[in-house]
Amino acid sequence: MVIVDETIARREWPKENPIGKRLNISVPVSFDPLRLERRWIEVVGAVKHVRNHKVSERVRGQLYFPSRHFPDDDMTVVVRTGTAPRSFLETVKGEVRAMDKDLPLYEVRTMEESVAAALAPIRFVAALVTLFAAMALFLASVGVFGVISYSVSQRTHEMGIRIALGAQRRDIFKLVVGQGMGLVLIGVGIGLAASLALTRFLESLLFGVSPTD
Repeated sequence: MVIVDETIARREWPKENPIGKRLNISVPVSFDPLRLERRWIEVVGAVKHVRNHKVSERVRGQLYFPSRHFPDDDMTVVVRTGTAPRSFLETVKGEVRAMDKDLPLYEVRTMEESVAAALAPIRFVAALVTLFAAMALFLASVGVFGVISYSVSQRTHEMGIRIALGAQRRDIFKLVVGQGMGLVLIGVGIGLAASLALTRFLESLLFGVSPTD
């Protein structure tokens, strides 16, 4: 018997109840785990898909077999508690010792710690990208300010003539700001086009959303 995740259930039996169905899959031979053989196995349950190693890992189907049929060197046990997880640790250790006093218990951590550890590399890279983006925005702002300032200084006589001919202060303001906004809009257009072209490089940092989101 086997439990399948929703990925396999949707792929093999779309819009059907997978429980009671059968899968023909390769499984290790009990007396020789290195050798595989094809068997028909009944599906006894279906569960949500789980990202076991990385939150950004590629989604692929998962099968769950009884541990007594496929024993392993170690096992991960997840415990839900209504109290502070760390305060429950001694209780868990006591239960493990009651089953087998020689059974080692290691890498004990809360779910929040597990999630934080899985996200740490992504958060570090995201922080670096954010820092570089902020620096680029600052430099771009300084650059636009410098260009506009230089342009205004070069057109002082022109502005004086415009004012002498009846131009109002708001007209001069629109002239300067309009020129600056034109540069900004050109930069935004180029930046958006470049960012859409480069989003595929950000896919490894994203999960649950598309790069264009």
